Amino acid sequence: MHRGLRLNALTTHYADLWTSVALTGITQDTWASESEILVNAEKVWMGEGVDEWMGTEVDGLTDQPTSTRPPIHPPTHPPIPSPTHPPAHPPTHPPKTYPYEAPWPALDPHQWTWHSPLRSDYARRQALLEIDVLVALALGLTLDELQTIYRVQFPVMRQYEIADEYDAHGRLVPSTHRKTAGGKELREARKTWDGETPLTVSWAIDDGLQTVTKTFYPPFTRVDRESDYDYAYHALKQKYGMKTPLPSP
Repeated sequence: MHRGLRLNALTTHYADLWTSVALTGITQDTWASESEILVNAEKVWMGEGVDEWMGTEVDGLTDQPTSTRPPIHPPTHPPIPSPTHPPAHPPTHPPKTYPYEAPWPALDPHQWTWHSPLRSDYARRQALLEIDVLVALALGLTLDELQTIYRVQFPVMRQYEIADEYDAHGRLVPSTHRKTAGGKELREARKTWDGETPLTVSWAIDDGLQTVTKTFYPPFTRVDRESDYDYAYHALKQKYGMKTPLPSP
């Protein structure tokens, strides 16, 4: 329920839905993953990491502001509240830049903020993946059955995921295999990229009337959905005390 809520409640129009659906237990939830992308995002939110604070630069657009915050100053996020004592007042968050979503313990079930929903591509993928696992467990499917369904019924999705890459901020790197905007430009930029510094790429949209500029931060990480299913399946089964389903006759 909370994963579905964080996937959908993207704007202030969902504020009432957030307060009516989110339970106080949302702050006790965790990811069924050991991904460094998710772990590092929580550390940065807590002020334990230092990063280069560059947002998405969009020429002529206003859906994502550009941050010029110096890299030596981590964001001044409020401390993560105790799971049993949610914040009495909505916290004051920094600009809408990385980290794009609050970690589970920092959520306020009584107040929607811009950081309440899942916004990074990697976190949204993880939520969808865990929903798959939770449904499989509820239906009594084995891990092998879940993985088989993925391989047999979703071959196109599997081909995409095999080639997908995510940057250190959890954003899906544009690619030509998905035919996403910026894929060709990023492919060309990588030919002369040193593989260590942030990679900035620009591409035209709206028939060339506007330009989008985005910076992607290494390392670029590939994913393995079947392996992620394996980890999440055992982690969630143990978390909820579910027994191993009996094999199908």
